[in-house]
Amino acid sequence: MAETYHVLNWRELPLRTAAILAGGLPADSRTCRKLSGVRYRSDTVLMAAILDELRWIVWSKTKAAGKGTKAPKSLLGQMLERQDRKKLTGFDTPEAFEKQRKRIITGDLNG
Repeated sequence: MAETYHVLNWRELPLRTAAILAGGLPADSRTCRKLSGVRYRSDTVLMAAILDELRWIVWSKTKAAGKGTKAPKSLLGQMLERQDRKKLTGFDTPEAFEKQRKRIITGDLNG
């Protein structure tokens, strides 16, 4: 919210006001990107895609391209690759969830 509305601490705002302001944020705002799990602005992704294509065109004119070697790596692919490979856990029953929750709270993650 700071970059759009110059609000440094949204927690000081009334809840309704904070919700209204948050609803008006652009999709490329840091807050919306964080909530949706998108790491980069759309213009940054577009520039990386353009760079990848230009690098591929330049590479295609080389002798290495004729041999099919030394192809440029995709910057966009590296940017969009998931960095956090945490395993997600699902629960079949509320009881299984509560059991795991208690393990986490008590610090007993092994049993």
